[in-house]
Amino acid sequence: MIFVIDPGHGMDNRNKGSYDPGAVWPGARGKIPNDQTEAGLALIYALALQAVLEEGGHTVHLTRPTWDTGRSLSARVALAKRSKADLLVSLHLNAAPDALKGKARGHECLYRRQPWSAAIARRISDALAPIIPPHGAGVVERKDLAVLAYTPSVLVELGFIDHDEDYALLMDASNRAAICAAIAKAIGMEPQISQISQKGPNV
Repeated sequence: MIFVIDPGHGMDNRNKGSYDPGAVWPGARGKIPNDQTEAGLALIYALALQAVLEEGGHTVHLTRPTWDTGRSLSARVALAKRSKADLLVSLHLNAAPDALKGKARGHECLYRRQPWSAAIARRISDALAPIIPPHGAGVVERKDLAVLAYTPSVLVELGFIDHDEDYALLMDASNRAAICAAIAKAIGMEPQISQISQKGPNV
């Protein structure tokens, strides 16, 4: 199978030549280390997920394989289209609005319209639940996210970067391995994904 993994934010995400860090851990001070930003943690997880999927014999393309390379949102979808990917997975971290700072926690899996993308999102959420709890229902339909224009695709909010327990959990190497293994199992052993992709991407 062919997967495109998109570490959210980073270089060229919104404006060519500029770096978009995404959400930032509230405890960050001064020059912010990569692992204290959404873009940085998403890349760390993307590289770990890539390794697990490739060990399983799958082909993986990253929309940004290093800190200083990247693509615009439309170019990330175009990469999936060119690659004829069986699935595009975009990795992010959530941040709560001011009224819920430090209170909201857990993972979310977002999808856009298509029933097969919804099914994959539910499968990933169920796999993550024993490691990091779902936020609300765990699976949410979003019609406004450009990266989800590819079919099938899922955006995984791994947790809330501004929640102390979520951040500590996501920074732990053993938890990272477990999370990536859970996602890989959820998407790499799902025959429906291959069957769907054979119909051609709906982009």
